[in-house]
Amino acid sequence: MTLPRSIIMVTFFLCSCEPVKVTEEPSELSLNPESMADSVIAQESGEYICPMHPEIRSHEPGKCPICGMNLSYHNSASDDNKPGKSGEGDHSNHSLSGESFQDFTITESRSSSFRPQTSRVKKQVLARKIRTVGMTKVIDSQIAQITARVAGRISEVLVPSLGSLIKKGSLVLTIESPELANAGAEYLQSLSSSVANKDIFLNLRSKTENRLAYLGIVKKQRLAWQKTGQVPSYIKMYSQAEGVVMRHHAVTGAYFQAGHVFFEVADLSQLWLEFDIYQDDADHVFLGQQVELLHPRHEEKVLSNIDFISPLVHPVSQTITVRTTISGDLSPGMAIVAWLTGKEVSVLSVPNSAVIHTGKQKLVWVQTEDHVFQARRVTTGITDHRYTEITSGLASGDLVVTQGQFLLDADARLLGHYHSKEVPSQSSPGDPQQKRAGHGHHHSH
Repeated sequence: MTLPRSIIMVTFFLCSCEPVKVTEEPSELSLNPESMADSVIAQESGEYICPMHPEIRSHEPGKCPICGMNLSYHNSASDDNKPGKSGEGDHSNHSLSGESFQDFTITESRSSSFRPQTSRVKKQVLARKIRTVGMTKVIDSQIAQITARVAGRISEVLVPSLGSLIKKGSLVLTIESPELANAGAEYLQSLSSSVANKDIFLNLRSKTENRLAYLGIVKKQRLAWQKTGQVPSYIKMYSQAEGVVMRHHAVTGAYFQAGHVFFEVADLSQLWLEFDIYQDDADHVFLGQQVELLHPRHEEKVLSNIDFISPLVHPVSQTITVRTTISGDLSPGMAIVAWLTGKEVSVLSVPNSAVIHTGKQKLVWVQTEDHVFQARRVTTGITDHRYTEITSGLASGDLVVTQGQFLLDADARLLGHYHSKEVPSQSSPGDPQQKRAGHGHHHSH
């Protein structure tokens, strides 16, 4: 078998080439055993932490099994804020149950770029500001009923529907009533009676007139009957109340008995505004207190005063009802925003921005030394638009962080620095107090 000429030429060329000698020169990227060991040590000194769940830690990159976020690498070898370095011991198994937590030091490399704003804890004059939503309601004393005073049958209804305005003295119904017709006939008979004694005549006439008035007949009807000398078959009924129809129970052709309610009307020139107050705000509400209301139609503020505080507590909502009387272009059932301002008191307070609300508790960052900060658990009281009362956790003169505290909070959570400086009280594993502390009910020791 004869090989192709091209293959023979390539083979000859390769065989005639001399091997090239590769010279190994040291490179900046080459690693000796000592540098590799240093690298391993440096790698082991850091760890990967979930930004959202700091308790998830790993020596290898990966994802958080809880939220799925990529783990972030943190080199704790050069971190002066590693838990346990402050000499307080490792309390990594303790929850946020103490009054204060481990000191958090800002390194010199970061202090130049981190410039928090601070403020001193001091007494301020505060007043509890309560915002609530009330509902307008018809005043009980301004409700009136138009009722039947005799039995009969409705011939015609002249009030169209709910919400209609009825004026006092306006015609509302025509009815048929034998009892009312008989009373009218007695009145006409008394007018034509030939009684010799004038006093007896006047007394008889007065009685029949009073009876017709009691049955709902007005003076102009009596005069019309007197002029014609007869009582009409269909008798007109006039309203003796004025207001907006809230209930309508009159149907043409329906029979009724004495006492039947045809209409219920209400005077809406004034209304009650009732709103609920939580029990922890009840001490800041008093009779005569000024209420600032936002008119829902005109978007203007209206002032009123509290005229009733219910002594009863709603069993479901655990609130009390507070009431004020208002007037204007309002309707029942309207929701109105109300603001109440309590009595002014002088209390220890901090700016609102200093308080971090974690959900289970409230924290304030305090600067204890230059570049050294400490988170403290606080309880709060009165809050207004600028300041928050501190009832425990801080002392007068403490320097609190008002801007930059969220950066401290984020770093502290990421590096695991929320460890109590105070060891929780020793209790058995089954102690209910210890169980409550693990569920967010913390107690000072």
